[in-house]
Amino acid sequence: MACGIYFGRTYGPQVDGYIEVHHVVPVSQLGRDYVINPKEDPVPLCPNCHSVAHRRNPPFTVDDIKRLFLEAGESSGGSKA
Repeated sequence: MACGIYFGRTYGPQVDGYIEVHHVVPVSQLGRDYVINPKEDPVPLCPNCHSVAHRRNPPFTVDDIKRLFLEAGESSGGSKA
């Protein structure tokens, strides 16, 4: 949901469909009675974006990661996914 990578297209059919799941509300903060909303939490992220999300507390949001990704591409002259 952040960078737009598709592993099958990038790495081939052996990893097609691979994705990690990021909980918008960190699992460590879920109370016993917390009910996960499957439409808003969890969200699919590639492993890199998932790691970026957890580089701060509270985690970066998907919109934050998109912004970081775009800003980094613009400043480096690199391509965006």
